[in-house]
Amino acid sequence: MKVDKRVYCHISDVDNSIFYVGAGGYYRPTRKAQRTSAWKDIADKGYSVRILKDNLSQEDALELENLIIETIGYDNLTNTGAGRNTSWNKGLSYEKDTRKKISLNSAMAKKVIDLGTGIVYRSLTQYCKENNVSYSRTHKILKGHQKGNVNVKYK
Repeated sequence: MKVDKRVYCHISDVDNSIFYVGAGGYYRPTRKAQRTSAWKDIADKGYSVRILKDNLSQEDALELENLIIETIGYDNLTNTGAGRNTSWNKGLSYEKDTRKKISLNSAMAKKVIDLGTGIVYRSLTQYCKENNVSYSRTHKILKGHQKGNVNVKYK
């Protein structure tokens, strides 16, 4: 198994905030091509690159990217979708046992509500873990990338 991927973030020089989280090959973190106009608006004012984790398999890199994006929240990033814009992740599924452990105690994590019980969870990851359901499948359905029904929604 190749372990040539990395997870990275872009940090604004203006306010020192993370505005993009990505996963890709060795050169992707520093490439300016194939970025959104929202990304370019921030990057044009100056930014730095931080490599968060190196030497990962494709699956591990995308899994970690998704967890970090969920923690920070899409509303706080210029990302258009975790892993959607990369060509090397087609058909890749994310298995629970390959997830990297990261802190999900961030106040920026998107909360979810269980529609059956009314219980509010601090993140989709917490909901999936406590209810023994697939994070990958649930996340894809909530984002509209896969058809299906789930008993949870973002709050």
